[in-house]
Amino acid sequence: MGERPTARIQVASESGYHSPQLDVAVRLNTNESPFPPPPGFVEAVVEAHKRGVQIRFAGDGDELHDEGYVELENNGVTLKYRKPYDRIMHNKFIVIDNEIVFDPTVGAFGSNRNLEDRTVHKGVSINSRWRLDKDLMLTINASAQQARFDGGPFDRNDVPLVPEQTMQLIADWQALSWLSTQISHRYVGDRRFDGDLDNRFRKLDHYRTTDLQLTARYRAMYLKAGVYNLEDHQVVDYGNFSNTTSTATLYPLPERHYRAAFGVEF
Repeated sequence: MGERPTARIQVASESGYHSPQLDVAVRLNTNESPFPPPPGFVEAVVEAHKRGVQIRFAGDGDELHDEGYVELENNGVTLKYRKPYDRIMHNKFIVIDNEIVFDPTVGAFGSNRNLEDRTVHKGVSINSRWRLDKDLMLTINASAQQARFDGGPFDRNDVPLVPEQTMQLIADWQALSWLSTQISHRYVGDRRFDGDLDNRFRKLDHYRTTDLQLTARYRAMYLKAGVYNLEDHQVVDYGNFSNTTSTATLYPLPERHYRAAFGVEF
């Protein structure tokens, strides 16, 4: 709690490329992050707008006067807001040309590849955070969606690897001034194997896992320790289906495991 989220190194080091343009009706900064759009993001959006990229931004009505939103609006970016204090639900409708997926079976480190046909994503999601007590926060994120090809040889088939439902419950408890506890429970629904564009193989099974993490702080130092997959479930997060051999390769998540980390913040 209170730590500014940072991008993964693998993502932050990547440079942009000239991918197809999207019309996407999705809130870009959900309440999973307590921070407004960072200056770098705002600058990139404004620069793209000035290059002629069509941008329509949907934001929180509670943040009407956020400096990032004001900067976007002042530069001619079209903004639409949900109603203030409406914290329950937002819809997602996405039409994507040349959707990009990550394929870990390509090369030594995996690679991005394009789905050649257009896809349509429809669904609803719930993102909510509640302060149950001055030291106790509850976060609920859930979604139900349908992702299918629109046209082409796989018309109306499910898009691989998109779960039908997802859910995450997170409880954060500041037990002591120097000790915080977080327990989270995640559910991922059924989804098609990667590579199964024909939808002729069975789906990857849904799964759920629970993690527990403790964080102790002393001045600029912290010690984190956690138990992950508390239930010791044997679950598969990713699977690849080969149409050539009609065989599937599974990539399981670790069973119950433990991690600890020590660090200093500057």
